[in-house]
Amino acid sequence: MDVHFHRNQKIMHVYFLAFSLILIVVGVFAASGGGLISGWVKILTSPAALTMDYVELGGLGAALLNAGSMGLLSSVLFICSGAELVAASFSAFFLTVGFSLFGMNAVNSIPIIFGVFLYSKVKKEPFSKYANIALFACATAPTISEMLFSNYVKTPLYLSIPIAIIVGIAIAAVFVPLLAHCSATHKGYVLFNAGVTAGFVCFVAFTIYRTTVLQPLGVDGDYKLNSVSSPGFPLFFGLLYGAMFLGSIVLGIILNKGNQRSFKQLISHTGHGIDYISHASLGSVYINIGSLGIVFLTYFICIGAPINGPVMGALLGILACAGTGSHLRNTLPILIGYVLMSFLASWNLSAQGMCVALCYGTCMSPVSGKFGYAAGVLVGALHACLVPFVAVIYGGLNLYNGGFTSGLVVLSILPLLEAIAAHSEARLEKNKVKQI
Repeated sequence: MDVHFHRNQKIMHVYFLAFSLILIVVGVFAASGGGLISGWVKILTSPAALTMDYVELGGLGAALLNAGSMGLLSSVLFICSGAELVAASFSAFFLTVGFSLFGMNAVNSIPIIFGVFLYSKVKKEPFSKYANIALFACATAPTISEMLFSNYVKTPLYLSIPIAIIVGIAIAAVFVPLLAHCSATHKGYVLFNAGVTAGFVCFVAFTIYRTTVLQPLGVDGDYKLNSVSSPGFPLFFGLLYGAMFLGSIVLGIILNKGNQRSFKQLISHTGHGIDYISHASLGSVYINIGSLGIVFLTYFICIGAPINGPVMGALLGILACAGTGSHLRNTLPILIGYVLMSFLASWNLSAQGMCVALCYGTCMSPVSGKFGYAAGVLVGALHACLVPFVAVIYGGLNLYNGGFTSGLVVLSILPLLEAIAAHSEARLEKNKVKQI
């Protein structure tokens, strides 16, 4: 058992490092015309509130360099802390890399990671216990960029840097204990629990910021969400992501040694309260990652979605749940909910915002797994209705906007779903008694 565990740890470490290095190397070649470092500096020193497409802001090469470097930072964090890699580590890694294509970078993440590190020391517990949480807390990273590089409040760096560090520490102090409580509110039916937590934290942070800074300075009315996007690179990302997803499937097949039973176990599960590495196998998780990636990438290309930083970053968000609950059977009903709602709404399925929202809406996959496909379609449709209007309540400072919206949807619909399920079970039990 120990040999098997250590083998899995090594494979996951190598996979995370390889994934990150591929992005960096490809990014360097993509920026062969120049501007790689200047584009990356621009990414590091710009506001990051939703939605800031780093492909448009710094260039394709710089965006990939930023994503790969954040992947390396995540890997180093795991290795140096001695953290035990589990299914949730896939979530932490893929979310970090994905959001590093549109809002997350080393400058706005390190103060938050440092804050979580200090929290672990105050609690007198090893940082290895908090490694995943430190990466999840970086969902609030645009808050740090707002302290450092705001378009509305000009503060010299000798003041803004210590302010940003203090804010990062404060966010960590609130985020870590709140994270555990938020999971109880949705009972594990939202796989992006950190999104729910970050939404509440950023809502409070933004209201304090508006009240104490923006309003006194008279710039509150000028504040608006970013809307920076690029037309995208369908062929480039199609080949790059397609190769990495196929590689993940091949790796999974090799690790499973041709045994298909464990993957069947994975896709037959509801997705609620599960770690697929222990329930099925690490190989099956890699097959699941590749399958989800290929299907949704194909979907986005077919509908003509902008294959740019936000959409390709969000696509990695789907993979983030491949080890903790999502698979094709329980995510497709949520997609169907989006498709059906598009016939009634003014937006279309290929709109960047709705493509990004769909990716993070798949974190409600346990709902369709537990309560049936109809429930999955329902929460998908509700998510599509809510998500365009939610980011404004925290000024776009929470990158996990889709995750927070998922929390709102599940909180509103879960009591009804549980009541219907309980009624159905009672009727079945009553019919059994009659038959006896």
